[in-house]
Amino acid sequence: MEWIDVIQAISDGVMKGSTYAIIGIGFTLIFGVMHKLNLAYAAVSIAGAYASLTLINYFPETNVFIVFLMAVVVSGILGYLVYLLCFRFIPLANPLATLMETRWMLFFIEEIVVHATEACRYLIRRCLSMNISGFGGLQRSGDLLLVDGIGFSLQPHCSCICCTEQGLGIPTRAVAQQPIAARLAGISIEKTNAVPSS
Repeated sequence: MEWIDVIQAISDGVMKGSTYAIIGIGFTLIFGVMHKLNLAYAAVSIAGAYASLTLINYFPETNVFIVFLMAVVVSGILGYLVYLLCFRFIPLANPLATLMETRWMLFFIEEIVVHATEACRYLIRRCLSMNISGFGGLQRSGDLLLVDGIGFSLQPHCSCICCTEQGLGIPTRAVAQQPIAARLAGISIEKTNAVPSS
């Protein structure tokens, strides 16, 4: 095994691991704010990705940025619907009800995706045809670089919105620590809980 193979494996691990980390951060944020697990969170992300793949298959000339934007929008809408159906109207005194609801919502979303795609794999057409191989034999597809570039550039911005005092930091912290005091201070618990879900 050569050093180039080791570097390529580490690079692949960072690229794929960053995707898993984003899903893990979402789980943590939802649990930190609502103190409840949303088992359908990853399925919502996958459903958004499949919606964008459907767009590519039916309209092959679609711009790559529209495809990525559609995945984000569909995931956000589905996440908000999961919040409404599984968290919003269920009493806080029954924490296991939300766990069971999100588990069944996970199965429901998976079934919708399976039936919508007719249980067939989608061939992912390359959106960007370039391959970057300028670092001593390292190869990285342009699509992965684009997705990771968007993710890495948006991460600090989203962190500032969600965690600083100017954005959602104070309401999120207030709802997570003292929901009754947050409501007395005029902070909408429902709106604050809906933001991490979508």
